[in-house]
Order: sequence, then structure tokens, then C-alpha cells
Amino acid sequence: MPRRPSANRGWRIFSRLEEGRSHRQMWALHVTTGEEILLFNLNDYVKQGGYAQVGAIALSNDARFVVFALDDTGAEDFTLRCRDLRSNKDIIEPVSAACRGAAIDSVSGAFFYTVMVGSAHVVYARRFSDPERFYEIYRDADPSYSVSVSALRSTSFLKIVSRSMLGREVRVRAAGADLSDWVTLCTRCSTKEFLVEHVGEYLITVERATNGRVVLRQRHQSDAERVLASTQVSQATSVDSVLAFSGFLALSARIHGFARILSFDPQSRALAELVRTSNGHCWLVPDKEYFSDSVTVAWSSLSHNKRYIDVSVAGTVAKSLNLPTYTEAGSKYVEYRIFCTSTDGTNVPISIAHLNSDSPLRGAVLACYGAYGRSLDATFSSTNRILLDQGYAIAIAHVRGGGEFGPSWHYSGSRKHKINGVLDLITAARYLVDNGFSFNRKVSVRTASAGAYLAAMAINVAPELFDSVVMESPFLDPYRSIEEGDVSMVDLDRGEWFDHDESLLGVPLAARLSPVDEVSSGCHPAILVVASDTDRRISVSSARLYLDNLRQVSAGGPFELWSDAEAGHWGPSTGDGWVKREARILSFILGHSGA
Repeated sequence: MPRRPSANRGWRIFSRLEEGRSHRQMWALHVTTGEEILLFNLNDYVKQGGYAQVGAIALSNDARFVVFALDDTGAEDFTLRCRDLRSNKDIIEPVSAACRGAAIDSVSGAFFYTVMVGSAHVVYARRFSDPERFYEIYRDADPSYSVSVSALRSTSFLKIVSRSMLGREVRVRAAGADLSDWVTLCTRCSTKEFLVEHVGEYLITVERATNGRVVLRQRHQSDAERVLASTQVSQATSVDSVLAFSGFLALSARIHGFARILSFDPQSRALAELVRTSNGHCWLVPDKEYFSDSVTVAWSSLSHNKRYIDVSVAGTVAKSLNLPTYTEAGSKYVEYRIFCTSTDGTNVPISIAHLNSDSPLRGAVLACYGAYGRSLDATFSSTNRILLDQGYAIAIAHVRGGGEFGPSWHYSGSRKHKINGVLDLITAARYLVDNGFSFNRKVSVRTASAGAYLAAMAINVAPELFDSVVMESPFLDPYRSIEEGDVSMVDLDRGEWFDHDESLLGVPLAARLSPVDEVSSGCHPAILVVASDTDRRISVSSARLYLDNLRQVSAGGPFELWSDAEAGHWGPSTGDGWVKREARILSFILGHSGA
């Protein structure tokens, strides 16, 4: 008889900031009963005003134990902790370097985590009843791989992801009676999507092959694999996540750039659309019990905060749920998506929101990312709401290099095609200028990390289009950074910026475009760079060099560097820190753009 699935289902983990406290509390909400429990208070783990960021977190089904990884430096040096919620005490000594995932199996009473042992990545298991004893269940001796671990919704399966620059190797392992006895059920190496879930005692995999075919496979622990379904999909289609329930699979997908929630019946092999949205973004929330007949969908847009919607699977074949578009008469804001034509004829989408008014717009603030196949979704932020109410248009350029239109969209903006993302950003900015989104015929840009490379290159090519630019944790000199090895993600970065047949060393820097070395003369916009010395992903020295070069050869400005001592790569960890950062950025944009 199948054992009941586990892994946090039924609980939704969220954070809450108390008045007068610097850091947040972590809570869990049971979506059926409405019960709330306090998991831990970050203020108990750091000094007042210090840094604290939660990485992996897992909650046992009985809500007694919580395992979490905590970074208290901003340098992404995560330490694993395990807390007994009944006694409100940590049951293990903090484990350093446990930064790549955590999982709990409530039935066997064990939790899993990764550590670095020498140059090897090791996945360990410990029982809650005997937390001092270790069980090694996986080891990868290749230091160029990063290894993470997570639980599937089954007491029988554990997912281990070993990732290198060549793609992802996914290994699914089955537990025996003893935690030291593990058998590898499934191994996949793919540069495309690979997702895995389970139904009862069966393993379900969703794999996208290089030819664009999506295959659903099923395997029992003692049986051979069999194909459940196989379909050819467009290169503009991607699958982001999959959740398994007793009677169906729920999939979060992007079809031609628009988010969709789909259901798949493994018995009838029927595929149905549950939710569609033409603006904003929607995604699956893994908080439903395995035996549920509905799914939880989260939705957000540029002008409206996140909301949760329960969607029943029954009766959805004939009609799907259309999420609100906020373009009807009488709404305060309007949101829509348009397409502009880039220099090579590619249609590039732009998500736009602004006040529903006939008054002229004060200006436009454009965001972009375009790297690593990650999508920059049109979701809510309080800073954007302030700018909207001030009469600005908020826009996102979904440039090539991101994941909005599937693997081909990513590839066409990575490696030797990186310049395409730069040209797409310039095209989007020019569209906003030519179509009246800014009365002074200039736009502001706000971007971060690898997106700053595109923005800095676009400024060099067409500085006349921009009046202010904000770059947070900017990756401005990727080729030199990768060659010198001063970033913590060299293998992932190499797969984004170098073709696989190129050697890591010996690639002439002169053959590569870098905004640090290619600063153009002329009148540049005002530029604010926000960086942190504790950021392990980028070197602050490249930001300083970039601004120094600007000051030497370029007019305009000002060119400012703000070193945020309270932040890591992903920003501050305190509420006060976020308020201070957002206020500084808002002041810069409002002071150097629009009116």
C-alpha cells in the first residue's frame, strides 16, 4: 500500500516583521485549518542590525521540526540548523557549509543536507531521534559541480541535483529500511528542462529533449520505466514546475511567453488548461495535500500585490480560469504587453503598467535581466507602486537570454549571442521614447546582477536614450571575473558566457565586449551602482573600475557608488535596510529622470 506523501504539503511558510524589530520571524500557516505556528525568530540568531538571510527551509509534516540554512554574513556562507518546535531549542550544533538544500522525511524521522568535505559535495542524513549520528547517502568528488538536495512528496524518494556548466545531472534515490541503504532509481543528464515528482510509489519524470519533445515517464521502484505521454512542443514553450497529486499532475508552464497552469491525467492522458493570464504572472504553490482535488495558484502583477487562488481540477476541461487583466474601464491602473521589433527582426515583448489617465506620463522606468534562462516576471513591488502613483510607466523588457520563451530564447541571448540582449534593451527603450511614455524622450533603467551588463553595454551604444540608471550587485566584467575565478559560480557563469568548446583560460579579452573596458565618450546618464563587499557572486572592484573609467572619459553623470554594508548579493536582510535602499534608489530615479 502506498505510503502517505510528505514534504511540507498543507503548510505555507511565510515571514512576518514585528514593529520595532530588525529581522523577520518565520511562520507556517496550515491552509486547511488556518493554524499558525512560529518556526523561529531571526532576531534570536543575529545581533541587532546584523545580517540574516534564510536559504533552504523544510518543515516536518507534524510541524514539530524545522530545518533551515542561515547566512549571517551576506557572503552566502550558509549554516544548517535544526530546531525542535515543542521545546524551542536547536537539537544539533550548527553545521557550516550546509548551503545547498535541506529536506525532511517525517515517516522515517530523518533530515538531509549537503556539506563540503574537502573538495567533495556530500549529502548526509540524520535521524531526529539520534541527531549526532551521520548517514552518508551521496558523494560527488568533482569540485566543479554544485550539489543540492530536496524531498519529493513521497517517503520513498529523494532528489539530488548535481549541476555543472554542461547542464544538470539529476539523481533520484530510493530509501531502504536503513538510511544507510540507498539505491539510485533514475539519473538524467540534460541541458534542457528536467522535472521529477511522484504519484504514490511511482516516480514521474517530465523531460524536455533537445528536439523539443516533452516526455512523461513513470517508474516503480522495482519496475522498468514506461512512457506515459510524449508530445512535440514549440521552442517557445517551457515547463517551470510540476506537482503530483493522487489523481493528476499540475504543471506550471509558459506558452509563447504567457504563464499557464495545466493539469495532466496519467490514466486518460488528458491535458487541460486550468489557469491563464495575459498580464502579470501566476505559479503553483506547493501547499496542498497529496489527496487534494484542487491546486493553489499565486498571481501577481506590476500594479497588484500577490494573491492566492484555489482552483478545482474537476470540470476544467471545458473552461479555464482567466485571471484579472486590470484593463477594464474605471480601474486605477492599466497593464498590457506589447511587442517591439529588434534590429534583426525578432519580436521582443514589453510588459507595461501605468495610471489609467489621459494626463501625460512623467517618465518611464524600464527593467531587464536576460541571463541564465531566468525569466523576469511582471510581479508586484511597493517601489513600483510608488512610481506608478507618481505618474511613471513601469516596464519590463523581456530580452533574449531570459527564459520567457523557452530554451531557444535563452540560447539566442547567451554566449556568442550576448549582444542580442543589449540590442533588445535598446529597442525597448527606443519604443518607449517614440510612443510617448516619457515626455523628455529618455527612460530610466533599473537592473541587477547579470542584467547590469546589458544596461551598461546599452548605455555605451546609445547613451542618449537614458536619463538615469540604477545597477544593483552588477556583474559588469564577466569574462575577466570568470578567468580570474573571483566569483563563486564560475561553472554556471562559464556556461552562460562561454561556448563549451572554448577553454576557460586563454580567451583573449580583446575579443570580448565588456562595459568596463568599452566605456564610450560622450554625455552619459546619471548612474547609481549599489554593491556590497560581502557579495561573493560579484567583485566590487569591477564596479569601482567601471565608474572610474566613466569619470575619466565621459561627460554627464553623476556617477555614484553606494556600498551597502548591510546587504549581500540579493540585498539587505532587514526591513530597515530595504526601506533605506529603496528610498535611496527612488530618490535617485526621481531626481534624475522625467520632470
